[in-house]
Amino acid sequence: MVKLPDHDLERLLRDMKRRLTELRDIFLYNMSIRNITVDNIMLLEQDMQENKRITEQLRHKIFIGEFLHSPQALIVNLQGVIDNLLLVTDILGKEPRLTTKERATVYDLLRECASYLEDACDQFKM
Repeated sequence: MVKLPDHDLERLLRDMKRRLTELRDIFLYNMSIRNITVDNIMLLEQDMQENKRITEQLRHKIFIGEFLHSPQALIVNLQGVIDNLLLVTDILGKEPRLTTKERATVYDLLRECASYLEDACDQFKM
């Protein structure tokens, strides 16, 4: 269970928001299927799982409303990212010969990740 003084909790949540924002920007502006590997996607998925775990631990704390509009909405958006990353991993597992349709699906899933991350970032009050 996460037990932190308010200033440590605020720092933790600020760092989480910063990482989510950076990841959103990567998905929006710097993502090329030629540079995506299953290992990279799995690392991103693990990071999202950790963010979700932390948020789930904090969502029932009385003070969480000072930092987040809706912890549940943050969790739902993180789960959307996780689901899409797992789908991307499945598709990329078919490499080295992805069809044009599979490539388009990967890009669509990653754009959806950016949208989920945008909505997740909107949940932070800081």
